[in-house]
Amino acid sequence: LREAHEACAHRVDATERALDAEATEDEACRGAYGADKWTRPPSSALSRNLRDKISAYRQNLAQAFRSDESLRARVTDASEGVLRLLEPESMAAATPALRAPMVSTSDGDVLAELRAAVSDLEAIGAERAGIEATAKAIKERDNIMAKVMAAENPDAHEALFERELAKYDEVRAAVANNVSSQADVLARLRREHETFMRAYDVDGWRAASAIHVEATRDALAHYRELASGIERGTTFYAGFAAATAQLLEESEAWVETRRREKAQLEAAVAQRAQLLEES
Repeated sequence: LREAHEACAHRVDATERALDAEATEDEACRGAYGADKWTRPPSSALSRNLRDKISAYRQNLAQAFRSDESLRARVTDASEGVLRLLEPESMAAATPALRAPMVSTSDGDVLAELRAAVSDLEAIGAERAGIEATAKAIKERDNIMAKVMAAENPDAHEALFERELAKYDEVRAAVANNVSSQADVLARLRREHETFMRAYDVDGWRAASAIHVEATRDALAHYRELASGIERGTTFYAGFAAATAQLLEESEAWVETRRREKAQLEAAVAQRAQLLEES
């Protein structure tokens, strides 16, 4: 932004210097030839519109400079303060982490016990899947309807049903044992989880993480605000650069036209003077 500001200021200065130089030339000729001979309007009167633009642009530059300096100071303060949190090294150092207990507990390795409980629960799940597969295989091999139709004595049906259901006794026992084991492991998992939460101060870690997240969000919001300010400044100077370049171009064209007129008027004055001498 500083370089853009200086470039715009340089063009405004160049514009004013061009007008001043032409005005000085005009006044010098007026003084040399006299107002009766140097009859064209003074440059100060004809360049008023251009000089008004120069004055307005200088005011814009002064206001932009104050805004730029304020933004620059805020960026400097933030770079040495809140924005440091967004640097990779600072972010890694400030991010809370679960810490192993400083003093070993009487229950042994808390994390190992918790992992063992989870592993046992997964094993029970796999066992349950095997039981379900066994039950499905027995059911697929079951053809009790054909046996019922083949039995001549209806009184024998009850005994038949009992024999057929007995095939599922092992599966039922396995299911009951699996459910009981699962309940035991879940209870153990809850105990180990509670022990882990206390030993590793998980609640404290969550609180510290919440504070860290909030600080990071604030830093990001501050960064976006500063970035938006820089973007607005860049957009302003892009448009202002075009405006000052156009003003300089218009002024240089006006000065060139005035100098051509000056040369023509000087030639006319010299011609009149020569005619007077000859007469």
